[in-house]
This record gives sequence, structure tokens and C-alpha cells, in this order.
Amino acid sequence: MSRRPRAELARQQVPHAVKGLVPAAMVVLREGASVSADGLKAYCLDKGAAYAHPRFVQIVDALPLNGAGKIDRRIAQAKLAAAYAGNIGEKVSV
Repeated sequence: MSRRPRAELARQQVPHAVKGLVPAAMVVLREGASVSADGLKAYCLDKGAAYAHPRFVQIVDALPLNGAGKIDRRIAQAKLAAAYAGNIGEKVSV
């Protein structure tokens, strides 16, 4: 990937049965971009630390925003945790 396919990103920790908490990401793709959760995971592994790559990626149309227009991290974390627990979205292997 020469250009980042994401327009916005919310990265949060979600509960994991064995590890306690693991990184997860809620991603809004740029218009015209097409990438899978596995592609995002590979990109993160290539560009960053192995322990910090997201174990779960959910591609969404829009991130939850608060009244000031900033990412509402509490809602994003709750949605990611629910999606991770219910295996909604594209789950990447741990």
C-alpha cells in the first residue's frame, strides 16, 4: 500500500479471554479505497510493533462523534467490544 487507505481511525482495547485486553480498530476507508482487515493487519505489522497491531478490525461508514465533532471514544470502545464478542465485522487472527 503506497497510500494509506483509511480516512479515519479509532483504536481501542477490547476484552480478551486469555490476554486481558487486545488492540482493536474501527476504520473508515477513503473514498474509492478497498482493503480487507487482513490487508490492514499486514500493513500494521509491517509499519509498527508486533504487540500493537490490531487483533480485530471493523470497517465502518462513519465513526461515532460527540457534540464537538470529535471521536466519541467511549461509544467506539463499546461498539468494538460488542463486535469483537459477537464476531461482527472482519476479525483478524491473534
